[in-house]
This record gives sequence, C-alpha cells and structure tokens, in this order.
Amino acid sequence: MQNSNESILVHICCSVDSHHFLTELRALYPNARLVGYFYNPNIHPYEEYQLRLLDVARSCAMLGVELIDESYDVTTWLCATEGQEDAPEKGERCGICFSMRLGKSAQKAKELGIAHITTTLLTSPLKPQAELFALGEAIASDSGLCFVALDCRSNGGTQKQQNRAKQDRLYRQNYCGCFYALQSQRERAGKNPSEMFCPIAQSRYLEYPIHQRIATYTRRIELEREKIPYHLYKKQQSFYYPFFTRLTDSKQNLLPCYTLTHSLSLSRQPLRKQKIQICMLHNDIGYTDKQAMFITLSTFNALCHTRYASIAQLLFAPPPLSREIAVRRAIEDIDYGLSLILVVQEFALHQSFTLSHYALLQEETIESLLLLGAQDSHKDSGNF
Repeated sequence: MQNSNESILVHICCSVDSHHFLTELRALYPNARLVGYFYNPNIHPYEEYQLRLLDVARSCAMLGVELIDESYDVTTWLCATEGQEDAPEKGERCGICFSMRLGKSAQKAKELGIAHITTTLLTSPLKPQAELFALGEAIASDSGLCFVALDCRSNGGTQKQQNRAKQDRLYRQNYCGCFYALQSQRERAGKNPSEMFCPIAQSRYLEYPIHQRIATYTRRIELEREKIPYHLYKKQQSFYYPFFTRLTDSKQNLLPCYTLTHSLSLSRQPLRKQKIQICMLHNDIGYTDKQAMFITLSTFNALCHTRYASIAQLLFAPPPLSREIAVRRAIEDIDYGLSLILVVQEFALHQSFTLSHYALLQEETIESLLLLGAQDSHKDSGNF
C-alpha cells in the first residue's frame, strides 16, 4: 500500500480475530481509513450470527473503526455449498465459503470506491493462511483491487491475539460458524448441536444457551455504557431439550399433549414407540406401567395456578420454567425429577396409549455477569 492515507475495506469474521487484526493493521497504516465489513452468511444459527455481530460492533467501537453490516444471506450460502455437507474442515466447502465472502467484500469495496481489501480470516490459526493469501490476491486482482496480505500470526502474533481477546473480554465462540462444522464438532464431543434448537414458545427463548448469551452480552454493553464494573465468568449448566412427543390412543388417534419440563425419554431410541397403560389413579395422577405419569390440564392449572383453556395454548405459551418445576415437585416430591409427565385433556384408568418421546439433558457452558458495584457486589445477572 503506497499511500497510507487510502481506505482499506476489512472483511470481518469475528471479534477475536478482528480485534487483533485491526489493531495490527492500524499500527502499520496509522493514517488509513479502516472500514469493517461483516459479511458471514455461513454463521448458523441466526442467533449466533447476531451474537458475533454484537461483539464485533463493540470491538470496532473500541478501536474507532466504522462497521458495515451486510444482510444475512444464508440461502445463497447454502446453495453455494450444496453437495459439500460432509466435506472436512479446511476442505472444499471452506474454500467455497472463503471465496464467497471475499468476492462479496471485493464487490462492496468497488461500490464504495475503496481500492484495498483484506480479511481478518488471516488471523485465525485454524485457517489456511497461504490459501487465503492466494485467494485474496486472485479475487482482488480480478476486481481491479489490491489485497493487503497481513500476517498477524508470526512472531508470537497468535499469543498476542489471545491476550488481547482476554484483556478486552471478547466473545469467544467455540466453533467456526456453519452448521456442518458445528454438527461434526458436537458429534466428536458426544453432544447434540443444541445451538440449532429453538423452542416453539418465544417465552422459552431465554431458557436456552444461545439466547442467554445474547442477553448477557447485550447487558454487558449496557453496563459498560453506564460505567458499571462487572466480571464476566463461565459456569456449567444443564439444559433440557424436548425434541418431539407423539401420543395416540388405542385407535391410533393423535392426542394433544404437553410434556412437563425435564421429562426424559422412556427409550434411548428416539423413534421407538412405547405401549403404555394407566394402571392406577391417585391424587388426580395417572400412573402407568412404565416410567410415565399423566395429569389432566385442569390438574396442571390447579398446581401451576394458571388458566389454560387447551393443550395447544399451553404448548405455544407455557408458564415460566420455575412454575413448571414447582408442578413437577408437587407431583414427584423431589427437586428436578426426570420422570416423563404428560399433560392431556383427560384420561381414564386402564386407558392404553402409544407414545414416542425424545428429550435430553445436556450440559452447556454459559457466560454470566457478576456486577461489582457497591450495592450489587453479590448480584449475578447471568440468568435473564
């Protein structure tokens, strides 16, 4: 770059990479106008995209770098990588993804009249730097632009990157971005890709890790704006993920039902159908010959102090999790029991059903905020 006063459009992938990259780029070209460009349709799910963008915006604000947020064009990305679903990390799918994002960055630079482009992908030790150098040069040349090939990894650069990320308390994602990489990583760890799970009811969003993270990091920005000291720390928490429940009567009629929170599967085989029968009634609870119990909607309302008129209403607008836990406690007389408890409109002694139910508890790492103000020194604002 001959004229240090020129502008550079910097494609940004995430705050951990960009924070270090932009700092080093600013040191090399102190008079250049740096324009951040967040274009990452590969990031799944959309909530994770929002979270990374939130932290990138914070990082750019700290560094005084303007930021352009491109639209979330996930359909184009999925079409471009079709057929590469099972490709390994750093394989053909990643090459397509790099080309797509750098190509779009070149288009944006030409649109803005910026002659130089680069990408913070160069920072990540998990990305093929030589391939990115060559790809960036080729795409920039085809567009009549210049590619700034900055090596931020050598001479202790990666350690410096990690130190900066820790010092400025950046959001550190634990997977590259796309669903295929996430699924592969979770399978190796023996876990489900819970990031892709979304509850039916909007009221339950904050009971899942990704939505809690968004709330935590949004609150963190508010605390910084208000100059309230805080400590960001991680904790382990178990989350309940109900995937599906299908209940039919003896004539194979589908019955509306609601599974109480923390109701685990009767079988480890998700699609296995179980024959169950109510063999005893006691205190408005139907006990079956399996590890499952039934209660009516009216009983649920009485225990939960609610007025649901139908199972459908309960499904789409469930009560707070704490109140469901209280209902479970009243039924099982223990905290956080795991028996399968079904809420139905009505049932009878000796009635038979066919049930398919799959749910799991999975341990996740969650970020929380500890407020350090004089009046809030013991307040944890991690659960919203």
